[in-house]
Amino acid sequence: MKPISWKVLVTGVLLTTCSSYAFAQESSDSNDQLTMDTVTITGSSQVELTSEYAGGQVARGGRAGLLGNLDYLDAPFSGTAYTSELVLNQQSQSVGDVLQNDPVVRVAKGFGNFQEVYILRGFPVYSDDITLNGVYGVLPRQSVAAESLERVEVFRGASAFINGAAPGGSGVGGTINLVPKRAPDGGIQRLTLGYETAGQGYAAVDLGQRFGANNDWGGAF
Repeated sequence: MKPISWKVLVTGVLLTTCSSYAFAQESSDSNDQLTMDTVTITGSSQVELTSEYAGGQVARGGRAGLLGNLDYLDAPFSGTAYTSELVLNQQSQSVGDVLQNDPVVRVAKGFGNFQEVYILRGFPVYSDDITLNGVYGVLPRQSVAAESLERVEVFRGASAFINGAAPGGSGVGGTINLVPKRAPDGGIQRLTLGYETAGQGYAAVDLGQRFGANNDWGGAF
């Protein structure tokens, strides 16, 4: 086999280099003419609640951890958000009374106390491991009165990625988030009276009002 001359080899390298440079220059010129489509980025609010379905018993969405409040049709998760209207209509006294409406949740009690434990998809969620507005460690350990809640939100499935790991180590099958009462746009002044036994009465007061030019601020208790 006849050996290749060094002149032929150098000539081939130069031609290859010039061709690559010309191709890169042509590609660069064509990229300068490309235009990108407009990209609109929207975020979900951590404060504004989702709207309610007809009848007002459940809402269209709930809190999905760091993703904020999402409509369940837009969220890759399963959940149900029960409203204060359901609490009032069913005269629910605790979070457990509200969650009895959910076919996935079973409610049990602690030993010798009033602490509730919620069995969600076969796994326990301790009352210590439910959140208030997405924050652990704020709620009382034993029981939470349902009259003080605007929403009771059930999140089904593994949620540690968006909610963080529960401090008590439960919540494998899902989690529960509570939303405190909010003042409605028109305000509220409501007194509820009743009785639990022949010797024990019941009373609850709901007061709330919005303030500001656009009702930006509000207070309720």
